[in-house]
Amino acid sequence: MVRMKAARVGKQGGIEEIQVTDIPVPTVKPNEILIKVEWSTRTSEAAFILARSRLRSAKKVPARSWYFRLRAKLNSDEYKIRGFKQGAKVVAYASGSFAEYVAVPWKDVQLVPEGLSLSQAAASLAQGLTALTFVKEAYPVKKGDWILVHAAAGGAGLLFTQLANQLGANVIGTTSTPAKAEIAKKAGAKHVILYTETPVSSEVLKLTDGRGVEAIFDGVGASTWEDDFVSIRRKGTIVSYGNASGVVPPFSVLKLGAKNVKVCRVGNYLTEPAEFHQYSSELLELIKDGKLNIAIHAEYPFTTEGIRQTQIDISGRGTSGNNSKCPNKRDELSTLLTYTSWINELAATAPFASVPPTFETIFKFIQGCEVRMLGNLVGVGVTVQVAQGAINVPSTRVIITTNPAFMYKSFR
Repeated sequence: MVRMKAARVGKQGGIEEIQVTDIPVPTVKPNEILIKVEWSTRTSEAAFILARSRLRSAKKVPARSWYFRLRAKLNSDEYKIRGFKQGAKVVAYASGSFAEYVAVPWKDVQLVPEGLSLSQAAASLAQGLTALTFVKEAYPVKKGDWILVHAAAGGAGLLFTQLANQLGANVIGTTSTPAKAEIAKKAGAKHVILYTETPVSSEVLKLTDGRGVEAIFDGVGASTWEDDFVSIRRKGTIVSYGNASGVVPPFSVLKLGAKNVKVCRVGNYLTEPAEFHQYSSELLELIKDGKLNIAIHAEYPFTTEGIRQTQIDISGRGTSGNNSKCPNKRDELSTLLTYTSWINELAATAPFASVPPTFETIFKFIQGCEVRMLGNLVGVGVTVQVAQGAINVPSTRVIITTNPAFMYKSFR
């Protein structure tokens, strides 16, 4: 059996449980292609980055998206229709891509255009598609709009800022430090608010003559949510796409009525293969033509030590650019789920504390699925999303609670 190097987390614990180990090369299904991974990084939900470089002797990782090169035999003639060939350069969405090889469905793979640097292609896909689809569909940004971008020096924030600026909007960014404020300004933010020093909503209202902004792009979550309703203007749109400070709390739909506010959540803009290929092609062309800059904070070696260091760097909130998303250290659930992609042992051993049923959400982990943070569903319980790909927990039900000390218990 052919084997490969891959990152695994075998049991509950901290970053010391992250290990690069040998596992079998994945078996390719009829709707998939086998790809040799050359660059890989975390998604917006994950909290660690790892990758493989083009050179076997220099294993490096850029931040944030995925770059792959096709090496293995293709198991379908569909590659002729899509234009793929062995050795082609592609970007792709792929769970379990922290490995030397990954099997990816055709619909999640996009060719990299000639002339685009591999590092830029690697760093662009996840957040780039989030930003592009949101400024086109969640709220179609137009000339003269006032737009508030939280965490404007982060990977997604920088992209929102650049795109909104190119569309003629007045961008107000929020950051935590003067250094990050300069980064946001260079990306096109007209004004930057240091949220550590100034109340955001009061400054937003001052800048907009009391009217507020047309749209807010918020990847921070819980800590900015209430203030967003002060900063937004009548008939404005709040686009909530992340949970860096924790999930958005439950709220009454009546809350939207005061200003006729619309709220959008991440997801479902790229459901159809045609949508993915349309937007990913547009994104890569924007980067190739120099109209969109992808910031890369650092590169990390594909070793156990390198992966652990990346987790430390991200969690410490010392990064900017495409690896700036951090799990909320006060939210142990978020941290736990992000770096325990493979939890077959963890699900059976984690402790549990009884809480009222309204604070519980039960999910069934399906074999071959990955756990990802999604948001609230029942009461203030935290829910998870099952997405195709990375772990193997056979028919396990898990209760997620809001108690930060006791996360979940499995039932057979």
